[in-house]
Amino acid sequence: MTSKILLMSDIHITVSGTDIVGLDPQSRFRRCLDHAARHHEDASHLFLMGDLTHHGTQAEYEIL
Repeated sequence: MTSKILLMSDIHITVSGTDIVGLDPQSRFRRCLDHAARHHEDASHLFLMGDLTHHGTQAEYEIL
């Protein structure tokens, strides 16, 4: 049996109101999770890799 594994990389979460090149990382991450839930509900795992936060602050990690 083959398992589907999803990978999201370098999401660079920031505190609310902080955009990166005009994009809101929190909003984009939520949209990505919603898409995964709707279109890949058969996935057995979801891995988050790379730079999870932009500055590495505790406040950014608490959002995750």
